[in-house]
Amino acid sequence: MKHDQRTARRRVLTLLMAVAVALMGAFAVAGPARAASAGPYQIELNLPGLCLDVPFGNPANNLQVVQWECNGGSNQRWYFDWTDNGYAQIRNVATGKCLNVEGGSAEEMARVIQYDCTLQENAQWQGYEYKWDYAADGVYRQYRYLMPRHVGYCLNSSGGTTANGNPMILFRCQPYYPAPYYRNGLFTWY
Repeated sequence: MKHDQRTARRRVLTLLMAVAVALMGAFAVAGPARAASAGPYQIELNLPGLCLDVPFGNPANNLQVVQWECNGGSNQRWYFDWTDNGYAQIRNVATGKCLNVEGGSAEEMARVIQYDCTLQENAQWQGYEYKWDYAADGVYRQYRYLMPRHVGYCLNSSGGTTANGNPMILFRCQPYYPAPYYRNGLFTWY
């Protein structure tokens, strides 16, 4: 008799677990799926020999991304992890963190940082073709604006100088400004 009761309890528990698993699957909500990754790429500004850089490959969240002389280091290499909506998360090779607009700010001059990769709109980017020009390696390349999904400003180097360590911010996209003013907001990757 005890054996029959144990067998019955096991069957009931097995049935209850199967129902619970089925219910969890039925109520799961999926976010935007990640599609294929591309890269890693060096993301170069349309300023001579300057690249998007995570200072010293520091993995800290909220670290502002800067421009630095291109050196091919892993802190200057980025994957484009495409989402199913045509945007990409831009993920650093050295840190595994993604390019992000700090706090989801929609303000001009907002800091562009690295942060844990999420599918939030301030961590999804799209490139908009602007022009073709010669890159530092002498190759004729396509340059694009990089715009986060949540706001109509573009990734930009603050102040437009060619100094190492110049921080990256959001700024108005500048297609009609004369050279060199638009150059600090244009990027190519290879």
